[in-house]
Amino acid sequence: MAEETLLVAGTGGKPMLLEAVRFAILLAALLALPATGWTQVSVTANGDRYTLENAHCRLQVDAAGGARVCSWILKPSGRELIALWKDGQEIGGTLDDRAFFTAARYDAAIMNPGPEEGILRLEARHPSGLAVLKTLTLHRDRPALTVSYEFRNGTQTPQQLFIRNFFLPGDKPQTDDHRYWVNADPAAGREPVIDAADAGEYYRPARPEFAALWHRATGDGILVCAPGAAQFYFWRASREFPTFEWLYPDVPPGRILRTSVMLVAVAGQTTTPDWSALATTHAAEVPATSLAPLPGWVDEATRFGITAAERQRGFWLSLGEDEGRRRLPAPLPLDLPRNDDRYLPIVLNVLKELRGTVRVQVPSQWQRQVQAQWQTTSNDRVELRELPSSPLTLKAGTRETLWLRVGTHGKQPGQYRIPLRLSLGSAEVPITLALRVWPVTLTGKRPFHVRGYYSGPASLAGGATVTDATTRRLDAVLKVYAAMGGDVLDWLWNWLEVLPHVKIAATGESLMEVARTAPERLDLANLPRLDFSYYDPWLAVAKRHGVTHVETYLDPLDSDRYQWILLDPAVGKERVKAGTPEATRVITWFFREWRRYFAAKGFTGFFCKISDEISPEHIPAYLAAARVARAAGWRPFTTVTGMVARTAQDIEAMNPLCDQWQLGFGSKDEFLGLLRKRFRVVQETHPLAGEWGHYTNGGAQETWALRAFGREGVTRVDPHSIERLEVLEDGRPLALSGGSPWGNTTRGTAFTSGSLGDWLYLSPTDGANPATHRYEVRLTLRRESPQGKPLVTLEPTDQLWCYGGGSSPYRGSYANAWAYPAMTLFHRFHGYGQWAFYWWQPSERIIWIDEQTNAITVSPPYCGYRDGWRDALLMHQWIARAGRKAYDRVVAASPKAILRVEPRSAEVYHFTTIGNAGDFLALNAARRAALAGLAAAPKATPTARRQP
Repeated sequence: MAEETLLVAGTGGKPMLLEAVRFAILLAALLALPATGWTQVSVTANGDRYTLENAHCRLQVDAAGGARVCSWILKPSGRELIALWKDGQEIGGTLDDRAFFTAARYDAAIMNPGPEEGILRLEARHPSGLAVLKTLTLHRDRPALTVSYEFRNGTQTPQQLFIRNFFLPGDKPQTDDHRYWVNADPAAGREPVIDAADAGEYYRPARPEFAALWHRATGDGILVCAPGAAQFYFWRASREFPTFEWLYPDVPPGRILRTSVMLVAVAGQTTTPDWSALATTHAAEVPATSLAPLPGWVDEATRFGITAAERQRGFWLSLGEDEGRRRLPAPLPLDLPRNDDRYLPIVLNVLKELRGTVRVQVPSQWQRQVQAQWQTTSNDRVELRELPSSPLTLKAGTRETLWLRVGTHGKQPGQYRIPLRLSLGSAEVPITLALRVWPVTLTGKRPFHVRGYYSGPASLAGGATVTDATTRRLDAVLKVYAAMGGDVLDWLWNWLEVLPHVKIAATGESLMEVARTAPERLDLANLPRLDFSYYDPWLAVAKRHGVTHVETYLDPLDSDRYQWILLDPAVGKERVKAGTPEATRVITWFFREWRRYFAAKGFTGFFCKISDEISPEHIPAYLAAARVARAAGWRPFTTVTGMVARTAQDIEAMNPLCDQWQLGFGSKDEFLGLLRKRFRVVQETHPLAGEWGHYTNGGAQETWALRAFGREGVTRVDPHSIERLEVLEDGRPLALSGGSPWGNTTRGTAFTSGSLGDWLYLSPTDGANPATHRYEVRLTLRRESPQGKPLVTLEPTDQLWCYGGGSSPYRGSYANAWAYPAMTLFHRFHGYGQWAFYWWQPSERIIWIDEQTNAITVSPPYCGYRDGWRDALLMHQWIARAGRKAYDRVVAASPKAILRVEPRSAEVYHFTTIGNAGDFLALNAARRAALAGLAAAPKATPTARRQP
């Protein structure tokens, strides 16, 4: 067990044990934790804003703005406790985790939406190696917020956590009615502050460590009880926005500070609160502050042999990510085909505070082939920009990244030494590139398709109207999209934006105008041919860049959106009703005409996505919509994960009407196992003989939970071995839902809460306590066996794809992005989709567009996708020349392979990926092997594409 050092013994508190939970836990699973009773505590989400509320207060947290509390309303007066909030990119609010994280985007997860307590988990990381895990807990029937911190110092220098707040209870601005209390330690030179109109500068607290601010006219106030805090600090030069801060001791490198603070609000209190008594009471409930080792941290001086000269210079250089991180080699090898290039991120590891201008000297004969860029971070962006012309201040312990884009354009095959000089202020260090240009040229033959989700061409073009300006912008974006392999025209639309530009082919009239003024002219039994030629300029741009594989989207047929978004404007108001056979005929007609237009322009593919990551009970709705897509000439599919991806009967149910299996990256290996491994199937029935806990999350009614599966479950059955599940109540099967039981009001239903795990939930048919019934599970289990057989056989024309990424994709890494095309080639998939290329939400992008010039800037993940695509093209060309066996020696599930395919886990998923994709020398060695193979095998030997 890891050693923990107690920093400060709290008044009766115990050492805090924060479970090391991963960030991206499935929301359905999070909302399905058993609970008892119902109170008014709730935690809800609206985009990046999270609201915690009980009978005493309502707090709003901006996860995209440093996870700061931007509003704290006291009930019932409705008065605001916070003085300053403008937006997430300016100072303000409370719980500002200075100084790296003020405006950072935090990953947020609702750990418990109520009812006993509301818990919101927030986590952020900084490239320097710092990370903050902040957990907010709003208590039942109390005006108290507990904030628990893990401050992880993965840098190489001491770092400090200090929390800045703009508390101002009662009326604003500040007056002498605002009174301070600070439990200062007289031994440190300052006396305690008791009911004073002023408090300024620093105070070292005595125990219990607390400070308070109260407005005696309204009776509103705030108590901060912060065991382990080294100092309180107050700044009152502004009466509108005075600050209220507390600071902790420096955290040594490689350590985790675990600490908690309790914030207690008072409202409308007419007599002076006894803050000392309140603090003593609450300090006993706050865990003690402690230090613990940071797992996996290594002293860089030991690991990388930092020299005295580097310490004097103030930085040293490294290459690679995670386990692949190493000192920058001298020289740095790079092997490339002719007329090609790659990105190299070189990290400056800062050892002391530095200030100066960053410059890279490139020999004149190489300035066309070598460009340097600087990685910058701002709100919703991590982008590569030109080297800044003004001096930078780099803090000790941080990591800054210099990107070199190195190409071979215009250079003949051969080996070259390129001497570069990197300078930061007066410090200078040489970087030598050992570039080998091989006598190989990429043919450009595509090994698979690439879909970067981007919510339709209107997002890329900057508007839904075809103009010279939007066409130029679309051209600029599709150029960089095609450079990363993108060839899927992701044509998603609000059809109300399309219909004004659609004409009746025979007459040239506006379809919408005829539907509005003379709908009877549109014969519902013989609807006309349509003319979509308005979009010809955009299709011409797409074809020029090879973006010619069309995919679109179809809602489930029971969606009432069809009424106002397509049916009424296309054929006349209320002529047909959504959900009827007549509506289905209109939808089929429109999508058939839409496909005909693309086909006439030379486009291909014609896949139609229906819904997203469906649960088993949604398969019938998927099939109904898929029939319409198929009738209109589109090939139906959906994104496949969770229960559907790992259950043969669900796959077989979809198989007749699913032409593309777009597998979540974390689900692909389970799905492939059903296709390729051999299983025997057994039937078992197990009693659910355990104590059911009353589940009330989200106001769920008559709902109960039991740990049914896994090592601690009453059946001891591994949930991953379950092929089919029935829950029997007194011998009769209950309805089965793959969704969450959160807020459930249905009866006679069992819930698996997303992907089946250990917990099972149900609501009895009669709503009674489950103890009044006999429950059992009837299971179909699969067991691997040489005598068995694969459980799934797909149709020969079906396509296998994978997809992945995460929210705020610009924060991803080069290595993880590079692995997507690499694994697509390894698995012999037909394509992959990555979330997201350029969505309408500013946070869901990996490139950015200058609105005036259409210049594009890119992120590290874009560079990884782009370079991974180029390497996949090269490997595919090598396979075509030399056969698969040569490639399989380089990229394989073997510790001896240059690129190792290894198992990984994330949340509830288990999958394989390139385990050492963060090792740039390994990436280059694999590329060199392919180049050498191509250079030695000039004659092409065609190989047939095998189905997965």
